[in-house]
Amino acid sequence: MPIPAPYLIGLQMYEIDDEALALRAEVWRYLGPMMDMICDRHFAKILKFTPELEGALKQSAEEWRRVVIHYTSRLFLNPYDERFAADALERVEIEIGLAADMRTRGTIAQSVLTNFSRELERRFWLSPRKALRLTDVAQRVLTLDAANAIVLHYSARVRAAKKRGNELSGAIKEFDEAVKSVRAFVSDAVQSLGDNAPSSRASPAGPRKNQASPPRRPLIRRPTLPP
Repeated sequence: MPIPAPYLIGLQMYEIDDEALALRAEVWRYLGPMMDMICDRHFAKILKFTPELEGALKQSAEEWRRVVIHYTSRLFLNPYDERFAADALERVEIEIGLAADMRTRGTIAQSVLTNFSRELERRFWLSPRKALRLTDVAQRVLTLDAANAIVLHYSARVRAAKKRGNELSGAIKEFDEAVKSVRAFVSDAVQSLGDNAPSSRASPAGPRKNQASPPRRPLIRRPTLPP
């Protein structure tokens, strides 16, 4: 299948042309062996500027290392087809699971590009022109990847917010229906009690007409004792 249109436009806008595509594998030939070191430096930067993340980073550092190296290698070694788009979505889902957001990929790209440029000059006997070409290709690829990540993270947040809104709306509707049911039940119960209650009118004083009076008790005289 061909690459989805939005990703194709991204390749065009970031000028990843035939020449850049052909140089990707050569970029990775130099960049690949540096990636462990680059990850270490990136983690050190995180701890330096956000020390409150130390605990979380200790738990997830190796997973982050695996994700960064795996998906970065695919950017430089794999064709840009429908699998390229699937990789982008898959990586965003993993990052969300690791509590990352749309800013994360940009900081990773910066760490990769800065250290790649420095180490390319220090480690390898390349002409300045060749080093510049390789750095330029790496920059185009990684900035496109960061831009895609921003869009996909934003879309994921919108979907999540919409889902929460729908769930809240459903809960409110269910609560409203429950309140209506309780009100109807109480109203029916009150009406039933009113219909079945005996008359409580007060009776007038004295015996009613045609009603026999209660019999009088006979008067018993006590005997008089002699003095």
